[in-house]
Amino acid sequence: GAAAGLTGGAATGVVNYFTTDTRASVLGGTLRAGSLAVNAHSDNAASLVGGAGALGGGAAVAGTALVNMGTATTLAQVGDSGRATNVFVSRDFDVNARSRSDFNGVAVSGAGAGAAGIAGMAQVHLLQNDTRALVTQASVDATDMAVVAEDILRLSAYSGAVGVGIAGSGVGAGASVAILGSTVKATVEDSTLSTTGSIDVNALSDRAVDMVTVTAGVGATTGIGGAAGLLLAGIGDRGDSDTELGGTFASLKQLGNGQKIDAAALDGTLGAQDAGALNSRAQVDIGSLQGRGDLVSASIRGGSVQARALEVSAQTLMSSSNMVGGLGAGGLGVGGAFGMTGLYGSTE
Repeated sequence: GAAAGLTGGAATGVVNYFTTDTRASVLGGTLRAGSLAVNAHSDNAASLVGGAGALGGGAAVAGTALVNMGTATTLAQVGDSGRATNVFVSRDFDVNARSRSDFNGVAVSGAGAGAAGIAGMAQVHLLQNDTRALVTQASVDATDMAVVAEDILRLSAYSGAVGVGIAGSGVGAGASVAILGSTVKATVEDSTLSTTGSIDVNALSDRAVDMVTVTAGVGATTGIGGAAGLLLAGIGDRGDSDTELGGTFASLKQLGNGQKIDAAALDGTLGAQDAGALNSRAQVDIGSLQGRGDLVSASIRGGSVQARALEVSAQTLMSSSNMVGGLGAGGLGVGGAFGMTGLYGSTE
């Protein structure tokens, strides 16, 4: 969005919401083959870019908001409770569930005015995946076996806001929030596994998150710059996040729940009934700042195992950067920043 005038105001809002369900399974009966691979793979990606600029002779206000919500269920399964499932293969037996998510968010705002320039931006990413590779109440005879669940996330969130008041006040404010919570499980339960080679049961969560939130306010009389960044994985202490981010999160919540399409503004190209139906389907509730459950687990429970070599492993890899900065310059300059990263997931 862009605007210019004696008083200028511009705003941009972007909402991305998706849910996927990917499943591959062999349930019940008897299967004989040279090899068996049960693979469920999910790949999701999105790039969200929003910007707003405003110029005014007296005052100018610009704001940008991004909301990104995603839930992916990926399940690869052999056998089920209450069903007899028998698998005889002369070579490899593989059950693989893999989920990959790549997201990029860029939010920028700028406002310049003779008296007061105010620029704000915010973005929130709420991501929660369920990735499972399961062997349940099955009898399997093979040379080598692998049960693998893997969840990969790459997230970048870059935010910037600058407000300039040539003869008055300049205010730049912004926030970035990423809340992650996933379940990654590789499980063999109540099954009979027989192999002349190796059995591997592995669960992996691999994440890389890069967040940068920078603001500046420059004014002849007052310059205020404030920035906040929160990265949270799992459920745990959030420090002063509720105080620092409560108002911003409430505005993002309103964006998610608010009307996205105005039939009148589209000059009759879309009827009121169709616009209402689209608005209804576009409703997104981003919930609260509270964390989501986060678990990586690999296990063999019950049943019997015969193998030359056995490996059961659960691994969490996390690379994170959360950079925040606020600059205020003027007759009175105030700059402040709040950043918190909390990693509370469980690996077992």
